[in-house]
Amino acid sequence: MSGNPFFQLARYGIEIIDPIGSRLRGDIEFEPYVWLGTGWYELGKIGSFSYIGENASILSRPEIGRFCSIARNIIIGEAEHPMDFLSTSPVMYSKRYWKDMDYVADYYDACAVGIKEAAKAFEGRYPIANQSVAIGNDVWIGEGVFIRRGVKIGDGAIIGSRSIVNKDVEPYSVVAGAPARRIRMRFSDSVIEKLLSLKWWNYDIRGFGEIPFHDIERAIDKLFKAVGDGLLKEYKPPVYIWNHLPEKAASGRR
Repeated sequence: MSGNPFFQLARYGIEIIDPIGSRLRGDIEFEPYVWLGTGWYELGKIGSFSYIGENASILSRPEIGRFCSIARNIIIGEAEHPMDFLSTSPVMYSKRYWKDMDYVADYYDACAVGIKEAAKAFEGRYPIANQSVAIGNDVWIGEGVFIRRGVKIGDGAIIGSRSIVNKDVEPYSVVAGAPARRIRMRFSDSVIEKLLSLKWWNYDIRGFGEIPFHDIERAIDKLFKAVGDGLLKEYKPPVYIWNHLPEKAASGRR
């Protein structure tokens, strides 16, 4: 692939604000029409019509669904450290640390046996350290939220600003606090059941026509009717993989 890869992404409807100050690591899967503020991104995938604000720190390769609104100063999937080892430092248990710091390989060689045994013990005692975060569709995450590794955020959930999320969040629930606790549900049980059955984000919104987005009951009824009448097409956008971008941009239409 020739040219600046950040400019290549922009051609496909994927905008990275301040690419000089951002870092993208690994084979990130992008659906088109997303926006990422300045940050460090070790994403697995991010879906169409989602955005992430500035100063994001995202590790552990989480998958983020479609139509997600994620504010600035977010920390997702930060590294875990052992509390019962000789040290909490990754120097004494992390193979990845030494791979990234290969210019001090002589130190690793001197402690290789202990490091390898500790790495194995760390995987056994702290399985969450190797788990990712899963964020559903239509999720709103407020400013300054911290989400621990292994957490699953359900479709339609809302997380209040400055919350610390250390356990799974139910679909369409509103949570906040440190640690985050459920405050209320966005809708009634019957509406939530319909929304989870409908999964409207899997359809091409260009076919939504005059759906009254502001009226949840009418919007659901009209969408179910449109699906039943075969008026809505499944949304199947192209997926672009960071580090493996095509030379020519696709239109994003199927």
